[in-house]
Amino acid sequence: MNLLFSISSDISLWYLLLIVPIVISIVSYFYKNDESLNEMPAIIKKSAKILRILTFTLIFLLILSPFLKWYFTEIKKPLIVIALDQSQSITIHKDFNRQRDQINAFLQNVPSTLSNVFNVRILSFGKEVRNFDSLHFADNQTNISEVINYTQHQFEFDNLAAMLIISDGNFNTGHNPLYMPQPITFPIYTTPLGDTTTRKDLYIDKIVYNSNQYTGINIKLQAQIKAFLLAGNRCTIKLYKDKKLIDQKTLQINSQNFFQTVTFTDFAEKPGTYTYQFVVDSLAGEFLYENNKKTAVVHVSSQKQHIAIVSSFPHPDVGTLYTLLETNPAFEVVLTTPEKALDSIDQWHAIILYQLPNNQSNSTALLKKIGEKQKPVLLVLGSQTVLSSLNSWFTTPLIVQTKAGQFEDAYIHWDNTENILNVSQDLKETFELYPPLLVPFGEYKIPENSVIVAAQKIKQIKTSKPLIFVTEWQQGNKCMVICGEGFFRWRMSEYLQKQQHTFVTTFFNKMMLYLLSTQKKERFIVHHKPVFNEGENILFEAELYNKIYEPIADAEIQLQIESVERNENYNFYFDKNQPFYALSIRSLPAGEYKWIAQTRYNSELFKQKGAFIIQPYNAELQDYISNHALLKQLSLRTGGELIPIDSLNHLDKYLSKHDNMVPISNTEESYTSIINIKWILFLIILLISAEWFLRRFYGSL
Repeated sequence: MNLLFSISSDISLWYLLLIVPIVISIVSYFYKNDESLNEMPAIIKKSAKILRILTFTLIFLLILSPFLKWYFTEIKKPLIVIALDQSQSITIHKDFNRQRDQINAFLQNVPSTLSNVFNVRILSFGKEVRNFDSLHFADNQTNISEVINYTQHQFEFDNLAAMLIISDGNFNTGHNPLYMPQPITFPIYTTPLGDTTTRKDLYIDKIVYNSNQYTGINIKLQAQIKAFLLAGNRCTIKLYKDKKLIDQKTLQINSQNFFQTVTFTDFAEKPGTYTYQFVVDSLAGEFLYENNKKTAVVHVSSQKQHIAIVSSFPHPDVGTLYTLLETNPAFEVVLTTPEKALDSIDQWHAIILYQLPNNQSNSTALLKKIGEKQKPVLLVLGSQTVLSSLNSWFTTPLIVQTKAGQFEDAYIHWDNTENILNVSQDLKETFELYPPLLVPFGEYKIPENSVIVAAQKIKQIKTSKPLIFVTEWQQGNKCMVICGEGFFRWRMSEYLQKQQHTFVTTFFNKMMLYLLSTQKKERFIVHHKPVFNEGENILFEAELYNKIYEPIADAEIQLQIESVERNENYNFYFDKNQPFYALSIRSLPAGEYKWIAQTRYNSELFKQKGAFIIQPYNAELQDYISNHALLKQLSLRTGGELIPIDSLNHLDKYLSKHDNMVPISNTEESYTSIINIKWILFLIILLISAEWFLRRFYGSL
């Protein structure tokens, strides 16, 4: 770092050329004509005179209000990020010990071989990215895309020159690093670990099943069996239900690269949570035995929720609703018309009315019957909705002062709206990027007991107009209203951005689950998944309400978890996440667990019980053959090179071939007023004191 400075002032410092001679003249005149100074030795008198000149010069200098301008020039060496894969799949190869020693020697030599020219940061990655501390190779997941993304964002302004990834190339979570959502702006060098040799092995590659089933039907479970270099052998695959053998099948392995799907069925007789375990009997000479088992957990419920989507004309929104809701195994979804719907209302638990009533069909009888049966309703407004007819079914009109046939585009925004659906921040941020809905133009007015879920944003202006809200209609039916059409574009937009439909599916499912919940719901509710994978964060959510069902946001909620197999207890407290509560438990061992959540509020005790299962899972043991081709492609696409592990100690020579391995300079300016520098004041006091001492000592005062 270089440091330079200059002196400047708002008043010209050339005045010093005038001030200094005047000061010298005045001080000289004073010392010449002061008879009390005659007894002072000449050298002392001259010294005192100089001290006074310096004192007055400094005082006049401060009057000119000068300031120092500092120049800081920092030279940043090119930054090299070394990312080491510490997942378990690396340890199962025959060359692991030799490669571990080579990695250790390389890391110890980094200061001497690289630090003179480069800044170096060393990271570990596997399940998550962290600073390197030691070699352990214990992570049960590998996320290569996350360490690339972390490097790109964390060191964006640090003259990031290149990255070295030391890995076996296998990833089992995150994006494929060859197809990152954002372009990679630096070369990636790769060093492959492990080997690509195919070994004798028999294992369960994947199991396929529906984790949510219903009583009275057959549960279908499939296991995909793979075998390498074991042609001519026979194997047996067994299915256990709650540790009891219920079926088994024998397979003939007829090729060196064997694959076969085996299907089992079980009848869902009673509701509950059941654990199924697939086990393939081991064969002699197998490379790995840990991948011969897989577990499936199936939750059997007693009844599905039947939902009807009623529309009098085809529209992409209708197909989107059907597609998003049918993915939920708890829902049975049907499409129907207003005329056919009249005779089937009793069998439905909730009804979606798409742009009804309209001029194409008479929906009066249907709306009346829905009100009589007190069915929860999702209303979707659009260009075909006859608002005047719809308003007559509400005690307070939904929309007033509308101009017939006029519509506008409205984006979704969440400011100052109620999070009654408990949607995540990621979902909110993603939805605000979606295309707008076509909404009726006008002034909106909704019933007093309504809650706005999401509001409208018109041409980048956030309004208080509702886009989605919850209310009641007719005889107290729970009702949710979407004030526009065109949400089929939301689904398309999410796939374009993220290659998934997760957020849109989650949101519409949450809307239906809210409508299907009973009006007089529990005042204390705890949510969680019934099944977690080993190593996965265990997430709980809780809701607490007062007697009129207003959320309580300041209670202390305790959760006690008991391990059934080990008889161990764990105690936690929920975080307050207004208006709900959340708890994230980092991980627990595989097994079955029971829990009790309780809280006391205003002398009332609230308590809920439940259970969940953590199933054994180690993704690192499923695909352990190194993927060196992926690493080579990653280097080629980013302008790096594949470096053999034996050449790691010559990394500096590989890096020197690249043009961007150069330092950069960054200059910053800062200003300091001289009057704010404390030692200037101390210097003036010191000069005055020194002069006074000389005159006092030699009897001139």
